Amino acid sequence: MMRTFVLLAVLAVTACTDLPSFEPGQCGNGVIDRNEDCDGGPDCTQCSRTCETDADCAMLPGQYLCGVDQVCHAPSGVFGQAAATTFPFVVGHGTVGDLDGDRIGDIVGFSDITIDTRFGDPAASLTTRATQLLPYSNAQIALRTFDRAQGTTDILVPTPDGIAAYTATASKALVAYPFANDPGARGACASGNFTGEPIASFAIGASYIGFVVRNHMTDVASIAVLDLFSGMCTTLSACGLMAPDPDEPTALQVPVAVDHYEPPGLAVTSVIAVGVPISIVEHRVCAVRFSENG
Repeated sequence: MMRTFVLLAVLAVTACTDLPSFEPGQCGNGVIDRNEDCDGGPDCTQCSRTCETDADCAMLPGQYLCGVDQVCHAPSGVFGQAAATTFPFVVGHGTVGDLDGDRIGDIVGFSDITIDTRFGDPAASLTTRATQLLPYSNAQIALRTFDRAQGTTDILVPTPDGIAAYTATASKALVAYPFANDPGARGACASGNFTGEPIASFAIGASYIGFVVRNHMTDVASIAVLDLFSGMCTTLSACGLMAPDPDEPTALQVPVAVDHYEPPGLAVTSVIAVGVPISIVEHRVCAVRFSENG
């Protein structure tokens, strides 16, 4: 009889114990709810798994990757609406590149005398700005990646005196550096010995930069291709096209199109198409094939 009484007393006490309450669907309730990756513990912020690289997200189910906000994300296939940002941007043309290596695109604008850069950020505010004065140049500016480990992109400005180069510091400032201080090592393209003036520039894959050059004496156009890593320079004919004088007020832009492809088992090949304006409505086009093996 005594054993039965003790057992009933234990059951009665257990039945009356108050369990902690929690709100379902709330971050911090100690339960991993729907749309939560974690709830408390290390590497968990606001119920999302934090990360530095994609490998930090490998423990999560699905194809999670580390985002620019250092939080693991799974692709949903749906674009979200970002906050709208507006600001005056007085430039002639622009492009996008990752100058500071944070894996967020930066907007780079160019006028006749200035580089105007707005650095990207996770909030898309584009409030961090850096500017630099440009040397005289009639050619389009090119962005190239030399430090592939850090992923930073540099700005190259082809001028009659050689290539002016700019890079971004850790504090998001633009600084110039000597790109072509050794003409013997870099070749005629980088030393400025174009036998004329570069009036257009273009990128070829990851290793080359090309120029359309106008001869001062004959006005004949040619194509110069510089290997950015070996310094080798190659000069190609532009079919004898006559290049316009870019200093003339009515000069039309020289468009350049590059089709870059890598055939299986063959050297990397590009087709460079240069269009020289004859009138407002007509261009004459020269197409040249360029490959790494010459």
